[in-house]
Amino acid sequence: MIYGTMCCLKNGGETLFLCRDHAMDEIHLGFTYTLPGGYLEGGRNSVDCAVREFEEETGLRVTDPMLRAIATFYNEKRIFGKNDVEDQKFYIYEANAFSGALREGPPEGELVWISDNKLPEIKIHEGDRKILELMRQKGLFEVDVRCRGQELVGFEAIRVN
Repeated sequence: MIYGTMCCLKNGGETLFLCRDHAMDEIHLGFTYTLPGGYLEGGRNSVDCAVREFEEETGLRVTDPMLRAIATFYNEKRIFGKNDVEDQKFYIYEANAFSGALREGPPEGELVWISDNKLPEIKIHEGDRKILELMRQKGLFEVDVRCRGQELVGFEAIRVN
């Protein structure tokens, strides 16, 4: 199992996304928008990883991130163009406060604030979209996302608090 974090920063009815126009060799193969995040390194906890990775990718330091979902991505047919054999578990945080200035020209892609009412229209992996929809509700969710290739074939979520 590979572990990682993502962080959903909300600000005035908008959410910050990375627009990965070069995503063809990235984990979300062909899906342009993703939440900033990265892989959890040994010896680090998930909240520190989420804050660090978010700041590295965006230039912004989130404060008081709240764990909103623990999502396991099961890959029946090595999704997103990767040939690794491990599934992935992501700790997904939400933050509403930050400091710093938005990074200009990060190598990961363009940083874009997207209005929450436009989220249904953006090019994003369907599993990620369903997780964002869940996060409109209160609570912490445990999520299983099952994919075959890039196709979402299963999605289960339970509220754990």
